[in-house]
Amino acid sequence: AGQPEAAARSAAAGVSTDWYRWFVTHDPAASLRELEVPLLAVFGGLDLQVSADQNGDALRAIRPDAEIVVLPRLNHLMQTAERGTPDEYQTIEETVSPTALQTVIAWIRNRVGLD
Repeated sequence: AGQPEAAARSAAAGVSTDWYRWFVTHDPAASLRELEVPLLAVFGGLDLQVSADQNGDALRAIRPDAEIVVLPRLNHLMQTAERGTPDEYQTIEETVSPTALQTVIAWIRNRVGLD
């Protein structure tokens, strides 16, 4: 409602694909249970698309051994953000936060015994 017809058609086309239908109905729990490797989950505290609280709790229930890290000022794209809203993504010059990169590097180094 209230969108130009071309925008409405474009949005409808995007959510009508086979991939999109699979994506919104897929439950990753079985795949996560089958993983036989250490698991690091990094969430942005300002991520409005994948809630750190909701998804972190769900992951912990499935994989209690997973290490879950929430980086408070990061958005869905792991960029340092003010609000975390998708319209902000294109205004941030940072590709990936150094904090996110350092978190992943430290976790890997620890796992392979370099720290």
